Amino acid sequence: MPGKETNEPWWPRTRRREREWPGAIRGWLGRVGLFTNVALVLLLGLTVTAGITTVLWAGAGGGLAVVPANTSVLDLLKLGLTVTAGIGGVVALVVAYRKQRLNETAEQRLDAAATREDTKLFNERFGAAAQLLASAEPANRLAGIYAMAGLADDWNNGRQTCINVLCGYLRLPYTPPSDTTEDFTPEQSAEHAERAAHRQVRHALLDLLGERLRTEPDPSYTWHGYTFDLAGSTIDGGNLAGIQVTEGTRMNFEGAAFTGGEVSFSRARFAGGEVFFHRAEFTGGRVSFSGAKFTAGRVAFRNAEFTGGEVSFHRAEFTGRRVSFSGAKFTGGEVSFSGAEFTGGEVAFVRAEFAGGRVSFVGARFASGEVSFSGAEFTGGEVAFVGARFAGGEVSFHLAEFTSGEVSFHLAEFTSGRVPFYRAEFTSAEVDFRKVAVWDVPPIFENFPDGPPQGLHLPAQSGVKQIETSD
Repeated sequence: MPGKETNEPWWPRTRRREREWPGAIRGWLGRVGLFTNVALVLLLGLTVTAGITTVLWAGAGGGLAVVPANTSVLDLLKLGLTVTAGIGGVVALVVAYRKQRLNETAEQRLDAAATREDTKLFNERFGAAAQLLASAEPANRLAGIYAMAGLADDWNNGRQTCINVLCGYLRLPYTPPSDTTEDFTPEQSAEHAERAAHRQVRHALLDLLGERLRTEPDPSYTWHGYTFDLAGSTIDGGNLAGIQVTEGTRMNFEGAAFTGGEVSFSRARFAGGEVFFHRAEFTGGRVSFSGAKFTAGRVAFRNAEFTGGEVSFHRAEFTGRRVSFSGAKFTGGEVSFSGAEFTGGEVAFVRAEFAGGRVSFVGARFASGEVSFSGAEFTGGEVAFVGARFAGGEVSFHLAEFTSGEVSFHLAEFTSGRVPFYRAEFTSAEVDFRKVAVWDVPPIFENFPDGPPQGLHLPAQSGVKQIETSD
């Protein structure tokens, strides 16, 4: 307040006034007109020119080295104008720079406003799509799926959120419709129709996910590099054929139940990222990885249970990284690796249980990399290596236990590589090598001083390689 004394030191007040001066000047210049501004700039330029000319004239009279003594007034004036023009050029550059900064700031503000408007629009679309998904009518749900997918295509910043909603829909409790409708009451028929309609919506959603992952990766449209969490979902059909799982993509089917219908991963390319089927249950229908290529990334079926239906890796190619079936249980149905190519990386059946059904490696080729059955238990069913070719790499049965069932190597070819049975146990299972086609580089067994154990059948003139072991 006026007249109020203060104990504040003088220097903060001085600095405050110094900071206030530029703002006061800009405010005053902003209030005057353009003509006045131009006139002031011209007056300032003339003043600077006059000052520089005077200094140069004094310098010429005082014998400054930079100004010759016989320099005329006109020459001094020209020199002064040149210096002034240079200063004006610098000022012009500063003004242009300032103008550019102002333009950039204005553009940033416009972009920010457009972003806010886009975000508002996206949120409105998101709410409308979510409301459709929550509808009791299958047709509305189907519309909601396509609306949410279209929003994900357009909304880069919200794409993962949209994907999460769609995957969350597939994780909702679901009971597939029965395969028969005989002797149904009207109420049961209505319930069956509702479940069938719900199934169509779910299949359409899986087809849609496959479509987005099937094309070449494009950040502006495709959904590569995102997370798809389908853990615990019930899947009874869907087309994921030809999808490309690239670096950064994560697909989680942990605990999922494949109960029927056909789910296709045929010709899929696993070139990076991660795909997990931990503890998944394959109880019916058909799941196909026929012609799929496993070249990079991680694919795991750890502790999965194959109890029915068919899972096919027919002519699949395993060329890199790791595919794991460790701890998996094969108790029913058929799992086929017929015609598969193992040419690199690692495929692990470590501690897997082959207790029923049929696991087929008919016509498979093992040319490189490692396939491990270490600690696996063969307690039932059939495992067929009929016509398989062991031409490189290593196929290991270290510590495997053969207690029941049948393991056949009929017409197999052993031409290269290593097939060790270190410390394997043979009790009652039938492990049959009697009708192999080629026995050039036979498997490696431990020393059997009393002959092969019961159930292990070797060729009549096997020349089998045995090793001495010590406990």
